[in-house]
Amino acid sequence: DTNRTKADGNLLPKITAAKYDELVDDLLESYNPEALDAPRPVDVYKIADGMELAVHELLIPDYNILGQLHFWPGAIEYLDKNGSKKVARANSLDIFINKLSCSTMVAKRSSLAHEIGHLFCSRMFELLQIMAGNKHGAVVNKRKKQLKGADIPKELESQPSKFSGHLLLPRRTALPFVEEEIRKL
Repeated sequence: DTNRTKADGNLLPKITAAKYDELVDDLLESYNPEALDAPRPVDVYKIADGMELAVHELLIPDYNILGQLHFWPGAIEYLDKNGSKKVARANSLDIFINKLSCSTMVAKRSSLAHEIGHLFCSRMFELLQIMAGNKHGAVVNKRKKQLKGADIPKELESQPSKFSGHLLLPRRTALPFVEEEIRKL
């Protein structure tokens, strides 16, 4: 099937730019319609809330991790305000943003958009991994740098990154704005 990647044994669908735009339009129409009226920052926290996703901002000790989505219940290690290590329960579809590596709102919004992207781009792959008993399927991380030798199909992280770009800068409002600005010049 040419609509699937070869890297993952046909478990991860290829997503076109048009499909990203379609997904984003549906999300924005449902949860942040004002973002389609004119160019403005997309409220990814409002979208996550509308999707009933729990978003937690924690001090995750691995500075390399920007965000994390749990497809399966588990636990996450974090630091409390005194720097002591703690463990929190992670429910299915909980999203964690690392306040140590995402200190600005721009970084937090980007990481949250990326993690929401995993729900659309990787969920079938991850759920099949869980069903097969593979630990890989429980958690996906947005990392500053991929671990050396990681056995993760490249598309598993690149697709949600592309999705986040489409979500944070929707073509439907951004393109007409840019074209108008070019005409003015």
